[in-house]
Amino acid sequence: MLDQEVQFAGPITLAFAVGVFALLAILFGWLLWRERLVIGSGWAIAFWVLRLLVPAVVLWMMLGPTAVKRQPGSDATGVAILVDASASMHVVDKLSPQEVAPWLALSHASDSARALAAADQTLVATQLSLERVRDLNVALVHQAGATTITRIGTAITTGIERAARDWQTALTAMNSEYPDLTERGKRIHADVMRAETEADTTVRRAMRSIDAESVHDLAEAVDTLEDDLTQLERRTAVWLRDVKTQLAGLLQTPHATSKKPASRHDLAVETLNGLETQGLNNLDARVSVSRFTFSDDLVPTDETADWKTSLNPPAAPANASSEGKTDLSTALEKLRDYATGHAVKAAFVYSDGAHNAAHGSTPEDVAARLTPMKVYVVASGSPAPSRDVLVHRAKAPRLVSHHDSIILDSVVTATACSQEQTELVLKHNGKVIERRALMFSEDQIDEPLTFTSPADTLGPQAFELSVSPLDGESSLENNSTTLRVDVIQDKLRLLVVDHSARWEYRYLEQLFRRDNHIACDTLLFAPDLVSTGDLPEGSALPTQLDDWARYQVVILGDLETRHFDKASQQSLVEFVRDRGGNVVVIAGDHHLPADYRGQPLLDLLPVQQRDGRVAEREGFVPRITPEGASHPVALIEDRYEDAQVAWSRAYASLPFRFLSEYSRAKPAAHTILEAVSAESVTMTRSDSDPHVLMAWHQVGAGRVAYLSSPSTWQLRNRRGDRLHHRFWGQLLRWITSTDRSSGTDRVKIATDRGQYDSAETAEVSVRLADDHGTPVAGAAIQVLAVGPNSTEVVLDLTEDEKVAGRYVGALSELKPGTYQLSPQGPVIQQLLAGNNAADDVAIRITVTERRTTEMSNTRCNRPLLERIAKSTGGRIISPAAVPEVIRLETLDHESAPIERRTPLWNRWRYLWLVLGCLCTEWVVRKSKGLF
Repeated sequence: MLDQEVQFAGPITLAFAVGVFALLAILFGWLLWRERLVIGSGWAIAFWVLRLLVPAVVLWMMLGPTAVKRQPGSDATGVAILVDASASMHVVDKLSPQEVAPWLALSHASDSARALAAADQTLVATQLSLERVRDLNVALVHQAGATTITRIGTAITTGIERAARDWQTALTAMNSEYPDLTERGKRIHADVMRAETEADTTVRRAMRSIDAESVHDLAEAVDTLEDDLTQLERRTAVWLRDVKTQLAGLLQTPHATSKKPASRHDLAVETLNGLETQGLNNLDARVSVSRFTFSDDLVPTDETADWKTSLNPPAAPANASSEGKTDLSTALEKLRDYATGHAVKAAFVYSDGAHNAAHGSTPEDVAARLTPMKVYVVASGSPAPSRDVLVHRAKAPRLVSHHDSIILDSVVTATACSQEQTELVLKHNGKVIERRALMFSEDQIDEPLTFTSPADTLGPQAFELSVSPLDGESSLENNSTTLRVDVIQDKLRLLVVDHSARWEYRYLEQLFRRDNHIACDTLLFAPDLVSTGDLPEGSALPTQLDDWARYQVVILGDLETRHFDKASQQSLVEFVRDRGGNVVVIAGDHHLPADYRGQPLLDLLPVQQRDGRVAEREGFVPRITPEGASHPVALIEDRYEDAQVAWSRAYASLPFRFLSEYSRAKPAAHTILEAVSAESVTMTRSDSDPHVLMAWHQVGAGRVAYLSSPSTWQLRNRRGDRLHHRFWGQLLRWITSTDRSSGTDRVKIATDRGQYDSAETAEVSVRLADDHGTPVAGAAIQVLAVGPNSTEVVLDLTEDEKVAGRYVGALSELKPGTYQLSPQGPVIQQLLAGNNAADDVAIRITVTERRTTEMSNTRCNRPLLERIAKSTGGRIISPAAVPEVIRLETLDHESAPIERRTPLWNRWRYLWLVLGCLCTEWVVRKSKGLF
């Protein structure tokens, strides 16, 4: 049956619109009555109608008329079953018989199994009824409508009725073999029957029309019912615990006879097969059941296949550890999309909660958007820690100077391994360099360990910490961890350029002049042109790419555009983008970057201009951003907390006043330090558009860092040069760490990273140049990769069309191990002829087994599962209770009416009608010579 009506949803009411229209009708009538002798009575009436049509249309649109059509919804409803098929479901937990019994109760046909299942279902029916009583109390307080109260009341009486029926089933199945349990159960059953009568009376009163005087008495009756059900829930839970203790040992897993322990997957298959026969086959024909499995995605299952086939387990748990991941957020999002068109009323998720996928929303946040669908969770696995040895919290410096020491820190955590011994092995580029014996003195112990290794080899260095496995560990995936350290050359070549000798320039020049690891050329333009190093007197900034390429880092100060023309800027852009050069720009208060609008240099910067000049009366102080908290440049002390204190103290007495208006980060930029008011440095972060003090971004093959204030010299304020030296030392070493090359000036080989897993691709590049530094083009070269057991892989390189002398290729499908990569070909031999360093033109990479975090922590994440269920109005339930919850959730098939709303005010004809009325009157009045 179709129901139609028109509703007004606009900003004004119908009474207001009628009142305004009546006033305008009187006003227009009075005005035109005065003109009737000039225009004639007929035209006066016509104008009156035309004028009234305009406000009539406007008022009609402001009323927001909407056509509403309602039709009854479908009486079909559905439930969805989602089963976790990820690798962690193959873990074997040490569960007691009482914990295993609910998983077996639905699949066994014995009286003991029926008693256990009925007891579990009794408890959940009581719990759901108690929740509905609380909902009824809230509905009465808020004076909800009759429909809402009727719906809640029906659910209460049905739930208690089902609880009484389940009690009877459980007592019958006990067969008086356990007289004490049976007698206690009968007493509780009698109280349930009384509660059923009490609930029926209370609900009937709530469904009737209630006046204000009777609400108080009814609320007291509902409170009494809630107290009674609370007591029944507690007594039922205790009785259920005792039943499991007595009966659980009578049930055996399907693997008991083969002596193979049952995994979470095995128990899930067992209970799901029982659910199909005892629960789903007895549902109303109007209730549909949708079945899914999930790991990193939600996949519908074949309804004709059994659950063991649908879950499709790997051949062995060891293989499963390298399979995929668990993404509960994606599974719930896909469920929401599916439920929209399939009237899914409740979902049942079987999972251990091992969510380990990166996602924009947490699983509980996604679940909260599933309303009104409820999610009930069957938690798999044990939340207790299992026997395991874990190597974690490994730390190493990202950058180390050549011939320095590499310090590696890690923690080995052992659980349930008291008085056992194992060995920790440290490998460097696949070779064992140290072994340490470990003895675990307690059941739960953390052993911090530190290793030191000399940084004798340039380039990326791979380290692996691994602990020998113990018998019975729940996971071997977390027995090792890898670390990568970049050992960089100890002589950096810099160019520092500024207009005049600002404080920032003076301190940098002194710092670099004293550092034996740095070769620094300088160039000043005022008051006199002065240059040092390879730059002769009277020189200017380089204009050719090869001239810039002599330096690894270029530091630019407050330069005038006349000293830094577009040709020089463009060659600098090519130096960064194509040659992998690095630039640090220090903003000035006169020229750079404000004078460079529309010029190539501005495109290099990681920032953009703000509207208006940046000013702060109290001055600015630095603050480390969340991203900077783990960045080596910002950490001028070893710990983040100490580093932030050091930044604050350095500027506390002398905040910097100048901050360039170019202090808004571009979308792809990384902000390391932000400038905040000296008064608000201790305030929480609330600024959605902070002022950038230091930011960087990747430009092609190189990096560009930017400081929006020339004030880092203040790190020396009353504290010596330690912090200033550390900041700039870490900045230079970090910004040059992308140079992962090895070789000579003629032949260099590089990779994009030093460590890969077996599923990743290694990008390899080779650069060729002759004696004069001119790129060598048109060569045919290869890369020879020598790996484990002397296996060889030959990769043909192709010439880079954009960068002369550069040849690129990609190595893929490499087996785990350490590989040495060296360029091959006639041209290589010619360029290296007579060069004693020919053997050094090689680079090492490490390939590890592809791993996920799936098996790193195999505990059941029950808190997460509870939050998911609670956010939808569901709960964690026993596997044996699922059939009862499905029945209780699908008893009311009638869905809400389908309502379609069609706006009636947004029609183009209304605009044409208004324009037509106005134009008609204007044309007639003009034709009669009126204004």
